[in-house]
Amino acid sequence: MQALVNRGEEVLTPDPGFVCYEPSVHIADGVPVNVPLAEGMGFSLDTQAVISHITEKSRMIIVNSPNNPTATVFSHADLSGLAKAAVERDLIVISDEVYEKITYDDARHYCLASFPSMRERTIVVGSFSKTYAMTGFRIGYAYGPKELIAPMMLAHQFSVTCVDGPAQYGALAALNGSQDFVKNMVTEFDRRRKLVFSSLNEIEGFRCDLPKGAFYAFANIKGFGVSSEKFAEYLVDSARVMTVPGSAFGKNGEGYIRLSYAAAYDKLEDALIRIEKAAKAFKKA
Repeated sequence: MQALVNRGEEVLTPDPGFVCYEPSVHIADGVPVNVPLAEGMGFSLDTQAVISHITEKSRMIIVNSPNNPTATVFSHADLSGLAKAAVERDLIVISDEVYEKITYDDARHYCLASFPSMRERTIVVGSFSKTYAMTGFRIGYAYGPKELIAPMMLAHQFSVTCVDGPAQYGALAALNGSQDFVKNMVTEFDRRRKLVFSSLNEIEGFRCDLPKGAFYAFANIKGFGVSSEKFAEYLVDSARVMTVPGSAFGKNGEGYIRLSYAAAYDKLEDALIRIEKAAKAFKKA
C-alpha cells in the first residue's frame, strides 16, 4: 500500500474482509472503498458491484480467495469478470491467496495473475502460515512484475529487516519436502468443517453456510437480536469460547461471528456443546 498508493487514491476492499486491509489503506493515506459481499449470493464477488464502486480516483483492488472471514472460494467466472474490469480501468490488484491450498469438495482456487493481461498488474500475496502451519515463523511473500515489486522493496527495507535465518530454513524445508501432509491436513480440516457446519445449524438462532475454503465458519447470529460484538463477548463470558465478531471485518460483517476450526476435533466438539448451552440460555433470558 505504502509503495503503490498515493494520498487520496481509492482502494477497493471486500466487505466483510480481512481486518488489516482497511487500516493498511489508511496508513498509506489512501481512501478505502468497501465492496459488499452478500450472504444471499454466497459472499461471492459480484463484478457489477465492483464496477459500480470504481471512480476516477480508483488505484487498486484487493481480492481474497479463499476468503477470510467468509470461507468463500470465488469462481472462475467471478474472477474473470473482475480481471476484465481491472484491465479496462487500469487497476493494480492485490490478490491475497494465503489459503490457496485449503479448498473443499468441488471448489477450485484460481490464481488471479493467470488471467489474460493480469500478470503485469497483479501482486500475489502468499504465506507459509496456512499451508504449512508455520504461523509463529511469520513468513509471507509477494510476487508480481518488477515494476510493482521494486517500489515495494524501497518501502520494505527501511521498515523491516528480514525474516530470521531459522525460519527461512524451515520454509525451504517445507517447500522442498513432500506435500502429502498438506493433503492430509486439508482432509482433517474437512472433517472439522463438517462438524462445525452441522452443529451450528442445529442450534436455534444460528445459520451457517458450508465453508468452501480456508478454515473458518462465518455464522449468521442475527436471530439473537444483539450486535456481533456483544454476542461474541457473551460467548467468552458464558461459554469460555473465543470467536471474532463479524463487525471486525467491515460494516457488512455485522450480524455474524467468525469461528476458526483450526483446533483439535475434541476441543471443537466441546466448544460447540458450550456454544449450544450458552445459546439456549441466551434465548431464555
